[in-house]
Amino acid sequence: VVDLYFTLHTLPHPGSKTFFSHPPASPESLPGGVALNFLAWARIASRVPAAAGPGTTTTTTTRRAPATATLLAIQGADKPGEFLREAMRRLGVSTAATLVRGDAHTAVSHVLRCGATGERSIVMHRGATATICAPDIERTPAWVDAIAAADVVATEISQLRLVAVAAVLAAGQARKKLTALDFDVPWAVAVAPGRPESLGDSDAEMLECIRAAHLLKTSPEGARDILARLAPPAPKPSAARPRQHLAPDVFSKLHESSSPAALAESLAAALSRAGSCPRVVVVTAGRLGAAAVSSSHGGAASCARPMASGDGERGVRDATGAGDAFWGGFVARYAEGVPEGGEGERLGRAMRTGMRCAALCVAQMGAVPEDVDAAVKRLAELEAGGEGDGVWLQRGS
Repeated sequence: VVDLYFTLHTLPHPGSKTFFSHPPASPESLPGGVALNFLAWARIASRVPAAAGPGTTTTTTTRRAPATATLLAIQGADKPGEFLREAMRRLGVSTAATLVRGDAHTAVSHVLRCGATGERSIVMHRGATATICAPDIERTPAWVDAIAAADVVATEISQLRLVAVAAVLAAGQARKKLTALDFDVPWAVAVAPGRPESLGDSDAEMLECIRAAHLLKTSPEGARDILARLAPPAPKPSAARPRQHLAPDVFSKLHESSSPAALAESLAAALSRAGSCPRVVVVTAGRLGAAAVSSSHGGAASCARPMASGDGERGVRDATGAGDAFWGGFVARYAEGVPEGGEGERLGRAMRTGMRCAALCVAQMGAVPEDVDAAVKRLAELEAGGEGDGVWLQRGS
């Protein structure tokens, strides 16, 4: 997706009026899109070894070879498409599975950004990727080859029709790949029968996608939407489980029903009872932090708050893509396997790397870095320095 940035004094709300900070005829164009953002940051994270968590042995930060990242998409032979493919090459994301069609339009987002806070609202035209059908996944040679060669198959509730999302995840599972799903669009927007922007026609299509993912990321609102459609209702999580590395100021009300941790635990339990696939449920809540809970391994968990002011050096400039950066770092680190510290440490490492990727993302304009090598270097410094290690909770082994 090409992100067209419009910087405003304040974000509008219904019935309000606000002003542009620059002429609206000349928005800044930057590469973006949930999948590309995810792949770019996953590739960056793959180049930096994990930092050990609290109470464990510190690792080195020697750089490693980057993971191969491939985007499965359809783009137009238009200027936005040319711009996006050039950005992909710069980011090291392969275009081998990106189909280019002369009669297609490349997806474009209008990003309304508040210049004072970095917060934003997004309106997107899904473009040609929205035309992908479920049978296309297994009958398009470039996509079949990319899925077969992958270690992780990741997709999102954002552009693809839900039946195509389910087909991508099913193709990954059939080939014994780790599958990841980012629930990025509110349920009521994604499932809106009769509306042209709807991604699906029924709740059953959405639940099929959720059940097919090993790793699931969602927001508090998304978690509540899923819980509301699963029966029986999820019980409140128990406060009696043992905890490790809990800092006094971290989620002092951990099991309050609205906290990311409580929602992640409730959702993981509900999906497990429903016989669903997710091994790990992650709930991200912006400034409130994030929580990851395993449906196995004794309910291993990890929670974190974001670093206080973005990178700690440059602060928050633009919140666009922060969740994608987090998810890219999290999945890349989780896919490395179980360390000596067990599943709790695996989640903790993934959470730390994800939060640091998000911190780097919000310290810049746009969702992906202009200088990839500089981002790798800065992430290695954050990992080696253990910044933020006082705000983690880990539980389980």
